[in-house]
Amino acid sequence: MNLNLLTNKAAFFLTALLALGLTEATAQYCEPDYSTGTDAGDYIDGVVLEDIDNVGSGPSTSGIIGYSDYTDLSTILTPGLTYTIELYNNPTWSQTYTAWIDFNGNEEFEDDEVIGNASLAAGASTTVDFTVPVTALPGETRMRVRCIYPSGLATPLDPCELDTYGEAEDYTIIIPASGDNDIGVTDITSIASGCGLGLTEVSVEVYNLGLETVASFDVAYVVDNPVLGLLTPVVESYTGPALASLESTIFTFTTLADFSEFGDYTVTAYTIFDLDESAINDSSDVSFVAIPSITSFPYVQDFEGGAAGWISGGSGSTWELGYPSASVIDGPPPGTPDSENSWATNLFDFYGITENSWVQSPCFDFSDLVVPYVKFDIWWQTGDFWDGARMEYSLDAGDTWLPIGGVGTGDNWYSGECYAFGFDPATGFYNPAWEGSGGSWKTAEHDLTFLAGEPQVQLRIHLATAG
Repeated sequence: MNLNLLTNKAAFFLTALLALGLTEATAQYCEPDYSTGTDAGDYIDGVVLEDIDNVGSGPSTSGIIGYSDYTDLSTILTPGLTYTIELYNNPTWSQTYTAWIDFNGNEEFEDDEVIGNASLAAGASTTVDFTVPVTALPGETRMRVRCIYPSGLATPLDPCELDTYGEAEDYTIIIPASGDNDIGVTDITSIASGCGLGLTEVSVEVYNLGLETVASFDVAYVVDNPVLGLLTPVVESYTGPALASLESTIFTFTTLADFSEFGDYTVTAYTIFDLDESAINDSSDVSFVAIPSITSFPYVQDFEGGAAGWISGGSGSTWELGYPSASVIDGPPPGTPDSENSWATNLFDFYGITENSWVQSPCFDFSDLVVPYVKFDIWWQTGDFWDGARMEYSLDAGDTWLPIGGVGTGDNWYSGECYAFGFDPATGFYNPAWEGSGGSWKTAEHDLTFLAGEPQVQLRIHLATAG
């Protein structure tokens, strides 16, 4: 299953107007979802952690299938100390277990908050040791223990998604303050990957982690710029109300950060307080990408001047920009015979057998457009059905991607089903892609009217292989 796949001469012709509104959602703990839950005997039969002793708990106890709310049971865990959690499985069925503690208090159970995984046979139990991070946020938070039938599943489990058999249990964890004087930045609230960021306001959450009220301190941030490196720190004084123990506030710097250079940034924010007893929890950082934004249309890109803000990446990526000269794909498109640059999966050879890679566009501002469409030249050569490529779009600076179109929904748009992009139970077919042999350069075109009015659109060609 060998392939050289490339795209060249991407052209976007866009016009007119549509407005778009957005709303914000507030975070809350997800409810784990089961279709059968504990009804067939798949349940957690015990959790023990310090003052929490819930052995012999049996099937779920709430009105939610497969969920038990034990948040009335609590224990205190001190940052920096190591603890042991005991897990007891039901007597009937084997299960896979994951346990989390929401150490940063954002009401999400994240991979770096997993405190243990286990596979248990029917009637078995186990112990898992974990250390509470010194950066754990003081106050009340939540622990979740979840099991899914059978044992031997990949871990960590998902804390929320739908499954058939099993149970999830929630408990309360109390993280105490670390000392008399301890204040730190626990979050940078205003910065994320985005398009055309430019001058950006920096806002941070400052938390009094200590026991004493704190009134006078400084807050600082420093930018690691993709071109200039570490810049001079910005330091400003906090002049707001005094912060009582375990109280937090949002501090917004008057000095804006300059994210005009395109590329990868890291911003680190921290407090400066002479009496602070624990420097290790003073700072927080965020890494993100500043993406160039295209606002003038029509947009035509031939890549003769270089990548022009397009980037490649992914797992095992072989994408290169240059002159294709391989055994199958050789030379530029006939419409641009003098072209020197095309994006190709390995200009002179084959793509990787376990590749999951992409070439990604800058951002396009479709705010004032009604009938956008995309048009480009493409030549593909993959193993029939197993490997392929497709075009995808993102509206959230690349966090999530969705496919564009199906077989035949545009000119030269996809050639068939592709195993590497997965099976769609709704249609009963594998998802479509350019797969097999394209035979020569083709001009592909697809309507993008469904993206009209969107202020932050990115496109990419995504190559997936079956391995």
